[in-house]
Amino acid sequence: MTLDYLDLLSNEPIAFNGVGSIKKLRMRDLCSGKDHVGIADYHAYLFILQASKQNIVDVISKQDNKAGVLFKKFSNELSLFEIIMLFPVTASALIGALDMFLEEDVWYSETEKAIVTYRDMGSGAPVILGRVTKDNYDELRDAILKTNHASVNKEEVPAVAETDDIMKKWEQAEKMNQDLQEKTDSDDYSFGNIVSKLCSAKMGITYQNVWDLTIFQAINAFHELGYQFGIHLSERVFSIHGGDHFNMNDWMKNIYSANVKKG
Repeated sequence: MTLDYLDLLSNEPIAFNGVGSIKKLRMRDLCSGKDHVGIADYHAYLFILQASKQNIVDVISKQDNKAGVLFKKFSNELSLFEIIMLFPVTASALIGALDMFLEEDVWYSETEKAIVTYRDMGSGAPVILGRVTKDNYDELRDAILKTNHASVNKEEVPAVAETDDIMKKWEQAEKMNQDLQEKTDSDDYSFGNIVSKLCSAKMGITYQNVWDLTIFQAINAFHELGYQFGIHLSERVFSIHGGDHFNMNDWMKNIYSANVKKG
């Protein structure tokens, strides 16, 4: 499913064929309180959507080492959705995540091997709108993550570790990824700091209206703010020293698309 930048910036839910609609969570949903998701649950549910097969196998192994070894051996024969739904802990987390990120209510149908989406119309049986299965899960997951300015974890274990050397190289690469992640997962990128910076930037966002922003809008504005600071600095340097590398149109650059292309 291709999502235009305008679709992501919009306040409107995103229709997903065969499932329902993706909810645009707002900043107020991250706060603690009645009828709010809360920051802890948000991050927990986002994790299950970002998880790779290896992430899931790691979670399963901590609960049951034998099951973890078995899943690791046969993970190349199963889809990510199937692996998640085979284990109660991860299955429950995914059902909770979809219940939060979709406009519809959900339940898991064991007979259909699918997460069913429905709406209670207030009278009679609920109206079934669609199903999340192994065939459409990856596409739905990607769309939900994009609306939250997030992406899938890139690390993925080799489908078959034929030799100890292959697994050793994989473990070294995974360690490097973890080290890099620790450098970026700082308080500078916390939602509290994002709110503080946006409300202090004199750009029309205040402590009263920031809570109405969708999560994508808030993170996008935070990135734009940093980019604009860089542009203003370049303008000052150019006005004092001149040069051949200043471009008057740099402020127009679509930094979201640029970051997506970088991966």
